[in-house]
Order: sequence, then C-alpha cells, then structure tokens
Amino acid sequence: MNPSDTTTKQADRYSGQVYEQFRPRYPQRFIDKIRSEASNKKNYLDIATGTGQVLFELYDLFSSLVVAQDLSESMMAVTQQKAEQLKQEGKADQEFKFVPGDVHNIVELLAKEKIEEKFDLVTIGEAFHWLKMEYMLELIKEKLLEKGGSLAILSYPAPTFGLNSKDEELNKEILKAFQEYKDSTHSDSRSDPRLNLEALQNGYLNVPFNKYFDKVERDTEETNVPSSVEAVIGNLRSWTGYVQYVQKHGSEPGYIDPAEVLREKMEKVVEKAKENGSLLDQDKPLLRTVIFSLVICT
Repeated sequence: MNPSDTTTKQADRYSGQVYEQFRPRYPQRFIDKIRSEASNKKNYLDIATGTGQVLFELYDLFSSLVVAQDLSESMMAVTQQKAEQLKQEGKADQEFKFVPGDVHNIVELLAKEKIEEKFDLVTIGEAFHWLKMEYMLELIKEKLLEKGGSLAILSYPAPTFGLNSKDEELNKEILKAFQEYKDSTHSDSRSDPRLNLEALQNGYLNVPFNKYFDKVERDTEETNVPSSVEAVIGNLRSWTGYVQYVQKHGSEPGYIDPAEVLREKMEKVVEKAKENGSLLDQDKPLLRTVIFSLVICT
C-alpha cells in the first residue's frame, strides 16, 4: 500500500464518511429513554457530535436551538450537510448552530458563536472517555444545563468480531486474527493520556455522577449483528487506534495496511466455513458483538 492510499483513508475517516457508514447505531430503546426525558423542550447541545448519530435521533424534540460541537470540523461537516438537507426538505424548523473546537473550552466557544442559551438536554455519544470527566460533569451541570435539564451519555467499548458459524474451531481462528490486529494497532491509543479505557469498558461505573447530579439512571444492552467482511473492515478503520497507527506508520517504506492483513485472514476462514457448510449467513459471515451503555443524569 502506498502513502497516497494511506492519506486517502485518513481523509475518508476524518471527513466522516467511514464513521457514518460503519459505526454501530445506538439501540432504539436508549434513544426512546432519552426522548422521554426531553420531550417538549427548547434547546439541545450534542457534545462531540461526530456525524450527528445521536443528534438526528433527538433534534425534533426541541423547538428553538440545536447546537452541535466537535473537535473535528470535517467530521462535523457531515452533520452540517445533514441538517441543511433537513431544512431544505422542510423537516426542521429549529435553528442549528455548529461549534468547532475543544469541548473543555465549550463556554468560551459558545460565547464566540454568540450562543447565550442554556440547554434542556446535553448528550455525549462515544466520547466521554476522552474527556476530563469530572471537570466536564461540573461544567455541564453548572454552566450548560437549564434547571431540571438532563445529561445523557452513550458509549460502547470496541466491538468484538467472531464467525457467524456453528464451527467453534474456525471461530477461534477469527478471534485470534482479530486479537492480533488489535495488539498490532492499538498500543499507541491505549497509552494516550487522554483516554480512560477502563471507564469506557465498565460503562463509567466508577465515575461519580452522583456528586454532581441528584438522579442517575444506567442501562446496558448487548447486540449481536451479522456482518459482511467489508462492514467489519470499515468499522475497524473508523477506530482511533487504527487512525493513529496509520498516521504514525503509513508513510514508512514497506508499510502494509493491518486492516487489509486482517481482511485476508478473515476471508480465508470464511472460505473454510463455506466449504464445510457451517456458515449461518453466506452474505454476512461474521458476527459483531457490541455492549452499549447509557447513563442519564438529572
């Protein structure tokens, strides 16, 4: 793989296209719970909006202002395009505003955009583990939320991938290949001082939400989704660990894309499963397992 191909894949990720297409969707039950907390409200802030996965499940509940914040302007550009399309189709009467920058400076960022309103709902999807958590909890409670407003945090640790098959030995081959991929690509992201991996993996159980909020409700849901090899590889390319690995090693002589190495290993195992007739779904031969967590604070 040449460096220009690597650059293209990075650009795809940061433009939001890979993230938008391949990242897991949050359980509808979680969305319904948040909606029940936020009905008939005015103002909404989605922190670390990415491509707006959470925002566009909830925006219609709010009558006045919807604000999307993200560190990556190009990721947020996807959200902006989707909002503009809703406006053109007459499906959104709310005012949308887009606030790029570091969320730890959110008060200053909002002021710069002349946004003075407080919010009835603040959401954070798949990003809280990258933030200074207690700092953000206090800031959201004291500076951003209206009295009686809610904070909803949605998350999931990295999915696991197995073979959608009755053959346990072949499934072990997939699991081994996936683990080798993780071991080779994720050492840099795991050592990133911003990342609280333990908190993400346990659904933020040790985070002192009750220190800042009177009521804390938690929920979890595990999903097992049959997937194609292409969908699995696309998902892996949206992971921070992969992106950081490519940024660090992609221009080195002889660089080989670890996602393509994994694809080759997976496809060989899938062929074995096809030959012995053990696949449960020919078009979606892999199984993606995701454990979602939800925390709602009021």
